Formats: sequence, structure tokens, C-alpha cells
Amino acid sequence: MTKANCLNCGKLLEDKFCSGCGQKADTHRITFKNFIFHDVLHGTFHIDRGILFTAKEALRRPGQAALDYIAGKRKRYYNVFYLILITIAVLLFLRNIDHYFIDVPEVATANKQYLNEAS
Repeated sequence: MTKANCLNCGKLLEDKFCSGCGQKADTHRITFKNFIFHDVLHGTFHIDRGILFTAKEALRRPGQAALDYIAGKRKRYYNVFYLILITIAVLLFLRNIDHYFIDVPEVATANKQYLNEAS
């Protein structure tokens, strides 16, 4: 096993984390497949810091959860930036999925007297 340098600060790595900056020694390439299969699935079902726990804490006690995260107590929580991206993606999906399952016929809205061209 060869010793490598930290990709963040350049210090010699001797353990799983850099002793200079704290970055993980085993960084992986960021790909879409890795994001879906590792970050999303692992983050959703991980017991210590899952998406469900972070969402529950943000809804139950948002102020305390935010203060904990800002103060550096991040081990229990899922990455907030990933959570925001995933939430936006789910909301966009749900917003556009109704066109596929709910079929509103044109006749139902054409007979209404109060509708005009702007409606």
C-alpha cells in the first residue's frame, strides 16, 4: 500500500481522514450513477443521518435543526444541499406527473359560461 497525499491540502495521508483538514482519504469520482445509487439511496436509508430523519427534524423543530447544522453538528443530518436538490426534483416530478394520469377533457371546460379566452 502506497501512501498518498490529501487532495485538499496536500498533507501525507496516514489514516482514513486527513490529519490536516479532515477530508476523507477515499474520495470517489462524482458521477450521476454514483449520485443516484450511493448518495440518494444511502442517504435515504442510512440510520444515522438519513433524508427522512433530516426532513422530520426540519419539520418538527426547524430552528434547532438549523442551529445544530450551522454549529457543526452535521453527523446526524443528511447533506442539506443534496436534500434541497432532491426535494426540488421530486416536486418537479410530482408537478408534471399529473398530466399523464389525470385526463381533463376539453368538453368539461368548454361549456362553462364564466370562462373566457384568457381562462
